[in-house]
Amino acid sequence: MALDPAQNVAPVPGSRPSQIAKLRELKDPRVVGWAAHPGDLDQFAARLREARIEVEGPRAGSRQRPDGKVLRWKTLTLKDDHDGLLPFFIEWSADSLHPSVDAPKGCTLRSFGAVTQIQTT
Repeated sequence: MALDPAQNVAPVPGSRPSQIAKLRELKDPRVVGWAAHPGDLDQFAARLREARIEVEGPRAGSRQRPDGKVLRWKTLTLKDDHDGLLPFFIEWSADSLHPSVDAPKGCTLRSFGAVTQIQTT
């Protein structure tokens, strides 16, 4: 994930203001956030809250692509994502074309893993 220098990125209402600042400060590539699709986001949020996991959302989001198509989605974020180690959650609107449908081809994700250090006292 990276900022597009050709776009004027304005803060999104409800988003974490520090996320854009973090991206602007990066000197080397690294994962700063990733998404998972758990299905129905409202039901998933309810299950997390029942398990006493603090979340923000779901929140509606959208953007218009340069070709005029509008993408719509809902997101749910964990209040503590362990500095990007844990995902945020997304549900694409049924009336919105998923970006992967017409994205340029040629890139394949072969594996994904996450490692963190366990601190002992």
